[in-house]
Amino acid sequence: AVAGDRANEMLAASSRGFSGQSDMNLHKNAAAYFSGKSKGKGESQKIDYEKIEASYINDGFLCEKIPYYREDFALHLYDSMTSEEIEKLQENIKHVNIWKITVNPEYKDETNTDSPSCEPMDTSLPFAVTSDLNEGIFTVRIQGRVDTITAPELLKKYKETEGKFTEIKIDVSRMPYVSSAGLRVFMMMYKSLPDKDKFEMTGISKDVREIFETTGFDEFFIH
Repeated sequence: AVAGDRANEMLAASSRGFSGQSDMNLHKNAAAYFSGKSKGKGESQKIDYEKIEASYINDGFLCEKIPYYREDFALHLYDSMTSEEIEKLQENIKHVNIWKITVNPEYKDETNTDSPSCEPMDTSLPFAVTSDLNEGIFTVRIQGRVDTITAPELLKKYKETEGKFTEIKIDVSRMPYVSSAGLRVFMMMYKSLPDKDKFEMTGISKDVREIFETTGFDEFFIH
């Protein structure tokens, strides 16, 4: 509302800046959620929100869109805006929704994942994580899905030994799936090591490898 014709240009510059600071290639990851191509300089691609919502649902989440605008909505920013700018901004805000993402308790993962030996991995394995610390080597063994529900348990294991190790070894041969929540914990562990070559992940299945490659984490976790 305030930037006018320069809005798209400023948004693009902001996107480039954040992409450079990210642990993964945001433009590559987001490409699947854009429909069509930008027509020219300064013009934005259209985001396909239905695809984004479908990806959440496919991963076992429920999506609820909550309108951001209220009649009593007011911002301190209004103090430095003209009445015309305020009117434009309010109209824009009416199109903004907050996405409330929650776990679907009835979700069942029917995906069949393969281990490197091509033998079907049991996706119904109960989650379990064991670890030990020996001579500065933090060894972690994971069984089952690492997702929003189970990732905190993995994080707890890491926090209990944080700062006490110089090397990390993670066995994921019995892990059929990892969500963004699990990837964040893995990245925290990876970044905690001064020498990144001391991070080793073994037993990566075909489907987990695909998740790493799709999200751009393969450059960190796959040697």
